[in-house]
Amino acid sequence: MHKLLPALALLAIHCMSRADVLPPQVVDVGLRMQKHPNLVDRIERHCSGRKSGDACVLPGTPFSGGGAGSCKRTLNTQALTIDLVCDVESRVIIDRQLPGDDVGWVHDASLCRQPENMAPGFLNCKPLAAPPVDVFCQDKTVGAACVAEMRITGKGGVHRFPGVCARVTERRGFYYQGHREMTRDVIQCEAPALPPPEFETVGWFKKLFQ
Repeated sequence: MHKLLPALALLAIHCMSRADVLPPQVVDVGLRMQKHPNLVDRIERHCSGRKSGDACVLPGTPFSGGGAGSCKRTLNTQALTIDLVCDVESRVIIDRQLPGDDVGWVHDASLCRQPENMAPGFLNCKPLAAPPVDVFCQDKTVGAACVAEMRITGKGGVHRFPGVCARVTERRGFYYQGHREMTRDVIQCEAPALPPPEFETVGWFKKLFQ
């Protein structure tokens, strides 16, 4: 779950503001979420028996996304459901010392298929020969053990947690004749993966009382 959860969750008001680019099914769920402030379709197991705003705890280190938090409603854009999930309050800040934002990013395939005389001047379609490597995986191979240093919001000092060097595809949105995405492969120290979230589906009878 970790910090990937917010990537799966959009607030209803955000859905409405981007109705021109979001699938209509997502907009419909967003409107349902806004209309019924207590409604949930699924409950993640760490929020079982709880309601929105109640305290919860995710297992694991802060690096992997664990810690104390509170149950919050989120819009799952893949499952098209309103989920009650444990949202960890603390966040980690990691200085990976990767190259700047102007290095290694590749623009989307549809732009790269354009004839050269029609392509925008900023276009880059060729990935780097070797992906950038963060400071914690220097001189290490993919799959090797690593230790990442980070700061944790609300806590002082520098904290260190073990991880594994992995090849990761970074993604970033940009706007050019519509919303698009550019990507960049990097090698960086990643936290051990958490098990996938487990959800309990809320039956129609329980929804009558939400």
